Amino acid sequence: MKKFFLTILFLLLGIHSYAETYYVSYSEGNDANNGLSASNAFKTTSRIEWLTKTGNDKILFKRGDNWLAEDYPVYLRGPTVTNTKLDYYGAYGQGEMPVLGRINLTNNLILNGLHIKDDGGDGDRFKTVLYKVNNVIIQNCFLEGDNEGNTLQIVSSGNIIILNCIITGGNDAAVSIANSHDVIVQNSHLSGRYNGVVIFRSGYQYECYNNLIRNNTCVSLAVGGGAAIELGWGGIKENIVYGNICYGNNYGLFISGHNNLVFNNIICDIGHYNLVVGIRLTGVKAPKWQKKWDCSNNYLYNNTVVTKGIALNIDGNYPGVYNNTLINNIFYSQAKALLWIRNNGRDNLRNSVKMDYNLWYHPSGLFKIRWGYPKYMQYTFKEYKALSGQDANGFFADPLLDKDFKPSSSSKCIDNGLKLKIFSFDFKGKKRIGKWDIGACRFDD
Repeated sequence: MKKFFLTILFLLLGIHSYAETYYVSYSEGNDANNGLSASNAFKTTSRIEWLTKTGNDKILFKRGDNWLAEDYPVYLRGPTVTNTKLDYYGAYGQGEMPVLGRINLTNNLILNGLHIKDDGGDGDRFKTVLYKVNNVIIQNCFLEGDNEGNTLQIVSSGNIIILNCIITGGNDAAVSIANSHDVIVQNSHLSGRYNGVVIFRSGYQYECYNNLIRNNTCVSLAVGGGAAIELGWGGIKENIVYGNICYGNNYGLFISGHNNLVFNNIICDIGHYNLVVGIRLTGVKAPKWQKKWDCSNNYLYNNTVVTKGIALNIDGNYPGVYNNTLINNIFYSQAKALLWIRNNGRDNLRNSVKMDYNLWYHPSGLFKIRWGYPKYMQYTFKEYKALSGQDANGFFADPLLDKDFKPSSSSKCIDNGLKLKIFSFDFKGKKRIGKWDIGACRFDD
C-alpha cells in the first residue's frame, strides 16, 4: 500500500501552479488565434497536439462544444520535455462537458471533467488508450465507448489513477488493464458487456501487479460471459480489490492469478441482473507456449455474496487451483447451489481452498453442492464440514441482511468472524472494533 500513497503524492506535486493556459472552442475559436484567452481560443484539437509545453500547462475545452467531427484519435500530450510536472486538460465556461472523440494519452498529464465519446463505425477495438504511459490522472470524466472492444485500455503502463469517472459501453470491458502496475481505479461506475474491469497479463514475459480496484460499482452486462471484476488470465499477482459492488448477468468476481487480496466487496443481484456465479476461483488454460496460469495463494476476506445463482465456484477443470484462503465471507444462494465443484470432486474441495469462519445459507435449509455437470447433492451443514474438512468455525444460518447488506441485530454474522490484521475497516469504511462480524458490512448499533 505504501507504493500507492507514494504514487498519489508524486502525481499531485505539479498541480498547484500553472505556466500557460490555452483555450479551445469548436464553436467560437480559430486556429489562427494564440489560444491564450477565451476570446482568442483555438478551434481544433490538432492545434494543441504539438504545442511546446514544459509542464504545468492548462488546456481547457469549452463546455457545450464537441469535436466529434474531427479525425481521431486525438493525442493529448504531456510536457514535451522530460520532467515530473503534469499538464492539465479540463473545461471552461458553462454547460455540458466538452465532448472529444477517441483519444490517446502520453506521460504526465491530468484529464478532468471531459466527455470522451466514440461514435462507432471505425472498427477500432480500443477507444481511450494508454500504451507505455506513466503518471496520468483521469478524474471526473465520462468515457463512453461504442460496442467494439474496451472503452479504456491501459497497456504496459504504470502510476495511473482513475477517479470519480463513469466508464461505459465497451463490448469487452469498460476498463482493461494489461501488463501494467500501480494502477488505481476508485469511486467510479464501470459497465461493460463482458467486464466492468479486467486485469490480465498477455504473456509470460510481462508482469501485471500491484493494481488497486476500490470503492467502484462494476457491472457485467452479457449473459454467458465475463465478470463484473475479473482478475484474469496470465498469472497476475499482488493486486488488491476492495469495497466494490459487483453485479451483472454472469460472474460477480472471477479470480485467477496469485497473491491477490480481495475483501469487503458486495457481490449481488440487482434489478433484472442475476448472477450465474457470485465468486469463481479458477486457473486458466494457457496456450502450450506459455507457462501454467494458476489460481493460488489468493485471500478472500469479509465479502458478501447474495444471489439467485451459485454462490461460489471452485473450478478444477483448469490447472493449478490451490492454497486459496476464504475467511469471514457470507455465501447466500437464494435458489441454486451454495458450491459448484468441478473436477476431482471432494479432493478438489479439500486441497484448493482453506475456508473458515464463513456463513452459508440456502433457504432449503440444506447445504446444496453441484458436483461437476449436472449433479446436485444436498447435505446438512455438519455433513458438509465432515465431507470437506472446511469451515470448522463456520455457520449455516440466514444472515438477516437489510437492503444495504448490513446484518440486523439478531444475525449470526455479528461477533462470529475472525479478527484479521491486514485491514481494520468494513465496506463503508467504518472501523471494525472488538470482535469482528462476518461479511462486508459490520453491524452498526
